[in-house]
Amino acid sequence: ASSNTLWTGIAVGILLLWGVWVFSSIYRGWATRNLAAPAAAVAAARWAVLFMIMTFMLLS
Repeated sequence: ASSNTLWTGIAVGILLLWGVWVFSSIYRGWATRNLAAPAAAVAAARWAVLFMIMTFMLLS
């Protein structure tokens, strides 16, 4: 049981690190005006949806 908790925690941690990378990339693109608002919204929504799906799959 504790091994399952460990691997679930590692997976959620990786997902959160990926989210930090996504949002920092969005911010850098936005700050340098190399990223349009619709593209930023799509990237943020894609990460949010994938995070919710993976969290549901990992925690169920």
